[in-house]
Amino acid sequence: MLSAGRLTATVTSKKTGQHVTIQFKAKMRAGEDWVNSNFESATHVFVNVLNQSSFGDKIGCYYPKSGTFYPADNADPARIFAFQQVVYYVEGKPYHSEATVLEAENCGRCGHKDLTDPISIQRGIGPVCYRKETGSQHQVKVKQEVRATA
Repeated sequence: MLSAGRLTATVTSKKTGQHVTIQFKAKMRAGEDWVNSNFESATHVFVNVLNQSSFGDKIGCYYPKSGTFYPADNADPARIFAFQQVVYYVEGKPYHSEATVLEAENCGRCGHKDLTDPISIQRGIGPVCYRKETGSQHQVKVKQEVRATA
């Protein structure tokens, strides 16, 4: 989903069961403003941790072009470790054997929760956002009436 510009993943310790949920937001500069971007075009990826139902507790900033990560002044080692594991996960590299990484099934564009369609999950973008990007029409199943026979 990071290819869509946003990724939410949870890293859980197999030993302790403790977990950290992280959100990556890909951005790029457009003049004076920051705009959402896909990962390939991003100049910065802001990394935050879930904090009381919002993503406002900054872990740091990742520069995808150089692969450099600058941790926030108050980022603790457990959160930085979780960040590293998610990066390995995204890059398809093996991550720490005592950790599990689970990607949330949210839309990578708007963050809408609970994508259920396997194609949307694979694409990382829900049908509404995909239609906005491509003009595609989401297929709707037609309910057929079943008539009882006597």
